[in-house]
Amino acid sequence: MNKRGAIYCDRLDEREALLRSLGGLPETTVQNAEWLYMLEEDTRQSLAIEGHFATEEDLQAVLQGRKKDLEIQNYFRMAQTAYDLALQYYRDSSVQLSIAMVRHIHSELFRELDARRGEFRRGGIQIHSAKVRPPEFEVEEYVRVSLALCVDFLDTLPILQALARFHALFESIHPFPDGNGRVGRILLNYVAISRGYPPIVIKGFTQAERRRYYAALEAADRGFHAGFPAPSLDALVCVQGRVGFG
Repeated sequence: MNKRGAIYCDRLDEREALLRSLGGLPETTVQNAEWLYMLEEDTRQSLAIEGHFATEEDLQAVLQGRKKDLEIQNYFRMAQTAYDLALQYYRDSSVQLSIAMVRHIHSELFRELDARRGEFRRGGIQIHSAKVRPPEFEVEEYVRVSLALCVDFLDTLPILQALARFHALFESIHPFPDGNGRVGRILLNYVAISRGYPPIVIKGFTQAERRRYYAALEAADRGFHAGFPAPSLDALVCVQGRVGFG
């Protein structure tokens, strides 16, 4: 880990200690002002990264039922559900990741939007303006291995590095025809909360913010630009472990 990464980890450890001293994470209900603000910002910023922009007024209109926007509604509800579940796992001192959960997140994000929601893609895919080449076959197996690696990362790496590796790997695999960024960002926060950390809202409302996010992903996945190794723990961690996170 470089010097800047070490500083970030130290600061995060300090804030985690403060959070614990104040009683830990509060319930993830919309009645809680902190969670409501975070959920709203997470919804707006995550959708903006994928080109779906909503003002604060738009968001409030959707959440209050005065306007229909399924992408906003579905994201907000799925994030709220996933983060509350993560909080319960944190209290149980565990983290649960499964293929079924990944499918469920995608399915809920595309409720009433796509008849094939929750289905992994079949065949190749090209990520717009990205150099990485997602695997064409055995997509489900790649996702399964990435989930197992996430648990290993959490047990062996500083939390920020573990979260970054998992997120970059999931986005590189790009398992769904659409919505991979949204699924990946909800998973990112689900894992963070399940380990007792506050959620991470990745900003994407401005072009500069989106470019910074895409550049970080590209730096992290450059070991896969020429193609993916076999879907095995050793092969994937060997490639990802020597790029983007030094």
